[in-house]
Amino acid sequence: MLDSNKVKDMLTPEDVVKLCSSLQGYETQLYDNYGNPIFCTSICHGGDSEKLYYFIDSKKFFCFTCNSSYDIFELVRRAKGFETFKEAYRYVVDFFKLKDFFIEDTEE
Repeated sequence: MLDSNKVKDMLTPEDVVKLCSSLQGYETQLYDNYGNPIFCTSICHGGDSEKLYYFIDSKKFFCFTCNSSYDIFELVRRAKGFETFKEAYRYVVDFFKLKDFFIEDTEE
């Protein structure tokens, strides 16, 4: 199985914007002065102000409302209400159709 760090490395900033735009229900139009995308807080915990930043270099999100940092899998887990990391991992892999890049374990 392709590990989660390799999946994160495969994703471009444009991929992250596409996924987050899908999660928040509209395409983001905001970027900070360094070119990092900014998203609505409704993805992670609710609200209507754009305080969720994605930092391209570290591949981490930071929410200035709840003051927490996490990767794309934790963001998806929170946004979709998944119980486990594995569910979020599979969602990201399926969203970007990355199954062709690895052979998935046959065990469930």
